[in-house]
Amino acid sequence: MNNTRWGLLGAGWISQRAIVPAMHSASGATLWSVGARDVARAASLGPMGGAQDNYRSVVDDPEVDAIYIALDNAGHLPWIEAALDAGKPVLCEKPLTMNPGQTQRALAWAHDRNGLLVEAAWNLWHPRTQRLLALIRGGAIGVVTSIDAHFTFDTVPHNNYRLDPLRGGGALLDVGCYALMLTAAVIDDDDSEIDVQSVERVVHEGGVDLQTHASLRAAGVQVTMGASFIAPESQSVLIRGSHGSIWLSDPAFTSYLSASTLRCTSAEGTATETFPPVDAYAEMITQVSAAVASRMGHHTTDHWLPDPQWSRWVSTAMGQIAATT
Repeated sequence: MNNTRWGLLGAGWISQRAIVPAMHSASGATLWSVGARDVARAASLGPMGGAQDNYRSVVDDPEVDAIYIALDNAGHLPWIEAALDAGKPVLCEKPLTMNPGQTQRALAWAHDRNGLLVEAAWNLWHPRTQRLLALIRGGAIGVVTSIDAHFTFDTVPHNNYRLDPLRGGGALLDVGCYALMLTAAVIDDDDSEIDVQSVERVVHEGGVDLQTHASLRAAGVQVTMGASFIAPESQSVLIRGSHGSIWLSDPAFTSYLSASTLRCTSAEGTATETFPPVDAYAEMITQVSAAVASRMGHHTTDHWLPDPQWSRWVSTAMGQIAATT
């Protein structure tokens, strides 16, 4: 299989810590070009085809097969559209966009151009998450009745983009999307109505939410989710069904290069499964690279991609939660 040559937009913390190491280790992927305002920082990431001091040069590079967007949330939609217009498949950091209208536009933009647009909800590719979904699809806990999912931490610097509403800041967008994306994958019903029952939030003086807790109901499932920049660091997932439950050990979403566990209680009893350390970013890039290669007519191995309508559902849910007073 020919390697997919990636163009990376953004050379910030997430690129340095996770994306670039994953691209260097993923199967079937090559970091070809990096664009950033600081070209020296872009060059330090080791792109084989060179570094650029702007994003447009990366998008328009004929040697680049696909684009990874690692910009702040406000930069997602413009560069999704630019990359798809250039005929490049796109893998975009979560959340896909800043609001439901933008997400609908992005998905329509990809559809109308027969393009590939994937939200980089990287934890979905983790073998533990894949196992969770397989257990649920296989009926291990019966019909899902409730999902409790929370992601909290308390270390946002005062000048961080997460506190800037113009750049798509706020706890709901930043980490609430983890809980809601897992909910979307479990429910797997993008036509389901979302009934937001209650919302409690703490708002920063700049206007973003520092903390959001919400209860909602969709497809017959009761969902309780929490996202916070001011609570102690913790990640939890508990999914209950008519015949059992599934629990993920902390960290429930961002297990990165460390072992993790899943506990399933069913009619057969309680079993705990342990998963070895894995780089789920590399798993994601390997499989999206295979999808890109397949679209280019190259022989590839099997690959898995999330349903793009999960992104639409998540964005809709976040929009309704944000609009609830």
